Amino acid sequence: MKQRAKALIVIGASTAILIAGALTANLIISSKITSRVESELPKASGVSASIPLFDVPQNLITGTVKRANVNVESYSLKGSKTDASLAIKVKNISKKKPTIVGSLEVTATIPTKTILENAQFESAEIVGNTLQISVGAGGLGKAQLVPRYSNDQIYFYLESVSILGSKIPASSLPSDLQS
Repeated sequence: MKQRAKALIVIGASTAILIAGALTANLIISSKITSRVESELPKASGVSASIPLFDVPQNLITGTVKRANVNVESYSLKGSKTDASLAIKVKNISKKKPTIVGSLEVTATIPTKTILENAQFESAEIVGNTLQISVGAGGLGKAQLVPRYSNDQIYFYLESVSILGSKIPASSLPSDLQS
């Protein structure tokens, strides 16, 4: 066998070993993150975590995991029967104290059916990212409400009112109508 062929075999085998090692490390780190989330959120189901493959070398040699994405299929919001799915983006997770992170972004998605049930308006419908309800005499107007979650409650914030097609921002309305 020629020297060049041997070198190619060695390079190919080395590359395969490195890729297999990176994939294994990625799987182990993701699994540990998933386990930690499951222990912190015992009522969560369908928990999965992923980290970018390109971050694996840095994650192995530093004291932090650079980035992770965690998805939770179903989590019951505190103090309610509302289930939401969660998308969590985490940066700089401490390996020694995994509850300490550099930044955390959580997006909760609440099913449309749940929002409409909590709205308690007969004519409620979802339009874009708002809840639209009929208002005024004969339902000629439309109010755009934005759902919010605070203090363990879902509530709706008035964004605007449209009367005969003319949109009026909530900030232009009298305060008693805004609330």
